[in-house]
Formats: sequence, C-alpha cells, structure tokens
Amino acid sequence: MPGALAASAFISALLLASTVPHHWRIRSFATLSIIAWLLTHETIKGINAAIWADNVGFHGDYGHVWCDISTKLELGSAVGLPGSCLALSIRLFRIVRGYDSDTNMRGNRILDLVLCYGTPILVMSLHIIVQGHRYNIIEAIGCIPTIYYSWPAIVIIELPIIVLSSLCPIYSLLTIWSFYRRYRTSHSRIHYHSSSSTGPKCVTSIGCFVRLLLATTVISIVTLAMTILQVFTVYGVLRDGLPPWVSWAFVHAEFEVIERVAFSEMASADKVQLLIYWWPWPIAAVALFLFFSVGREARQEWRSRWEMMAAVLRLPRRPAALSRKGSGRSAGADSLFRRRMLVLCSPDPERWSILSGDAENWKSPLLLESPPAALLRDAEEGLETEPRVYIRPLPAIPGVPPVIVL
Repeated sequence: MPGALAASAFISALLLASTVPHHWRIRSFATLSIIAWLLTHETIKGINAAIWADNVGFHGDYGHVWCDISTKLELGSAVGLPGSCLALSIRLFRIVRGYDSDTNMRGNRILDLVLCYGTPILVMSLHIIVQGHRYNIIEAIGCIPTIYYSWPAIVIIELPIIVLSSLCPIYSLLTIWSFYRRYRTSHSRIHYHSSSSTGPKCVTSIGCFVRLLLATTVISIVTLAMTILQVFTVYGVLRDGLPPWVSWAFVHAEFEVIERVAFSEMASADKVQLLIYWWPWPIAAVALFLFFSVGREARQEWRSRWEMMAAVLRLPRRPAALSRKGSGRSAGADSLFRRRMLVLCSPDPERWSILSGDAENWKSPLLLESPPAALLRDAEEGLETEPRVYIRPLPAIPGVPPVIVL
C-alpha cells in the first residue's frame, strides 16, 4: 500500500501539472491557485509516502526541516483550496451579472490575493498558537501537522475552512440562478469575457464556464464535508468535550515531542479514517484534470503540443484522413472539417471557398454552397486559427472588408 499511495500522489500531481500551460495562457489567477495548492499538497504527500514507506525514522536534521515546512504547507493547502474555489466562484458570478469590468480590476485582484493566499498564510502563521508539538510521523503516510484541539483551534483552523467552503456553493447557486434567469444576456456576457483581449480571462467558452462552476462546487462541498467530519470525530473522541486553552506554556509544554506511529500498530478504524482523509486529494486532482481536458480548448492545446513534439521528432503531425464509403464528402474535405479554421463572412454568404495550404503554395479552393455549421460553431467559441488553413468569401466585393464571425 505505501507504494500505491506515493504513486497515486505523484501521478495525480503530474496530470494536474499538465493543465498549467493552458490556464497560464489565459491568465486565470484563481484557477491557477487551485492547481497550485492541489499540486503542492500532492507533491508533499507523494514525497512523504516515499520517504516513510516502511519506517518512522527521523532522517536527520533534513527530515526535521522538511516536516516543519511541509506540515505548514499542508495546513495552507487545506485553507487555500476552498479559498481559491471561492475566488473563482465569485469571478464567475460577477461575469454572469455583468460586474466583471476593467474599472474594478484592482479590487478583483486584491480579493483574489486575500482569498487564495492571504487567508492561508494567516492560518499557517496562527497555527503555532494551537500547535501542541512539532509534528507526528505515521508509517506509509509521513509527517502530519498536529493541533491541540480546543475552541481556539476550531476558530483558527477549522472555521476558515468551513466558512470558505460554505460560501462557494452559495455563489454557485446564485450564478446558476442568474444564468438561467437571463440566459441570452448571460451567454453574451460570457462570450464577451472570453473574447476580450484585455485583462485575465478565467473562461474561454460556455463549456469551460460550466466545467469550472461544477468543479468549484464539488471541491467545496467535499472539503466542507471532510472538515465537519473531522470536527465531529475529534469531539467524539474527547468524551469530556474540548479541553480549555489554559496558557501558552501549558499548550506548548511538550513542543519538542515527535510522536511516531507504525501503520501496523494502528486500529482498523483509525486506518480507515486516515485513508478517508488522504484519498480525496488525489481524486480531486484527477477530477480537475478530467474537467480541464475534455474541453475543445484543452484538446487544441494537446494537439498543438503533439505537433510541436512531432516537428522535433519528425513524426507525422496528423493521421491521414480516410474517406468514408457512401459519404458525399471527399477525404480532403473531411480532413478540412476536422481542422480549426477562421470563418470570414461578407454581405453575400451564399458561396464560400476554402483554401488549404500555406501562404507560399495555395491549393485550389473547395466550393461549398453554405457556411458549414461546424465551422460557425467553432468560430462562436473563439477558437484559434492555424496558419495553414484559410477561409474567405466568394465573390469578393471591392471595398468591403471581411468580418470575423464571433
């Protein structure tokens, strides 16, 4: 099992890291923060599971330093993940309601910084107040943070997570209600935001909007459920209720103590509980990878990466288009239909021609009776063009420039 824990953590981290270039290109701060916190947490968990796979040793001074830093970052991830989800939910709500404009961009950035990083840093700093001892080491899990559970611990550690995780679904419901109440207006606002050339963009299409809304809602609900379960579990173990926070000296009397627990010596119920708290993180990372990879924009990113790698390794960039029997469309036309294209229109949209090739060697045009619906749908979603594919209207009208259909 230790090998499975480390492998799952590293695999989920690699899958999540593969989505960073797409969101870095569109400058989605809240989405990148979600990925950053999940990536940090999974990397730490993978390293811990690999180091302490079958032992509970200290591993010298480097082990102490690593555990001191990693346990703080784990607490920060527990707060930063719902905070980043809330920041993204607020951004989606403001887009639908039309509040997302360049005039309040500075306020949006300040709010994103506070929710995504300000609150986690504050919680990591205040953790020392309720940190009974440095950390614990559990075989197959690694070092974990310690909390002296009292009412200050509930307020400092658990309450921020509960508040952030509760507000995110509320904003998601308000966003859904506003979206369906004014569907056409909301659709136009999302499209305007995705096609804007200034400022960061967190959505690039309606599909991306829905996926982000669903991802933030699910992550926040799961985080809220796990936090409430942890609070009730701790409260159930403490039969006399939460102990009082008497004084700094009383709480930190045994601060240098490091408890070490072998996984084989743990009770079955404790093992199950430990794994219940461990597995939602890699599952969330894989789920986000799937959410971010099913969209057309993500598929274009993967296609462009494959073409870059194929150019370096001199591999075929695309599989040859196969003609279909009984189809009225040739193999070349079928290949063109699967490409990303730029759709141009004129006052006479009856006749169209497609030019395939590059700027130096154009091929003969392929005449179409009307604009293909698939190409118009691609254009509405703001897809990028490839320099090898061109579409222009016929006949050309002197003095009338073509217009990009968006």
